[in-house]
Amino acid sequence: MKFVAIICSIFVLIGLFLSWQGVRTLQTAKQTNCWVETTGTIARSEIVSQRDNDGDRTYKPEIEYEYKANGMSRKGQTIYIGDGASSSDRSYAQRFVSRYPANCNVSVYYNPSDPDISVLEKGIQKASFIPLVFGVGFTFMGVWAYILFWLFQP
Repeated sequence: MKFVAIICSIFVLIGLFLSWQGVRTLQTAKQTNCWVETTGTIARSEIVSQRDNDGDRTYKPEIEYEYKANGMSRKGQTIYIGDGASSSDRSYAQRFVSRYPANCNVSVYYNPSDPDISVLEKGIQKASFIPLVFGVGFTFMGVWAYILFWLFQP
């Protein structure tokens, strides 16, 4: 019984942590709607290919841009809050590389409290929900497993 309770508790704790991270990600993404807009330039735009733990190839867009905030030149790499994912589908990365080609002028949104934090796309994106979804899933699995074990124990 103790072993099952410990395993279920670990799932719940991981789930609560991921849910907390997910809520923070969504809050920050929502705050980008109030960030300051400036003009920037795409310095680098490429698809990075790597192998995951299973040996499968994944693709990730790497976009680097330059902008000025408070009279100082700055660099950013964040497309939107919650980005950073890679995909086995090359077209995922290609969409961003095509949208943000090198030497192109773009709108950059930066945090007025910390101008080094910036994004190319403001607001909440679909991928911003991923940590919250995983967190709720882990929490649910831990609680569900504990309830099932409690109901069916001899």
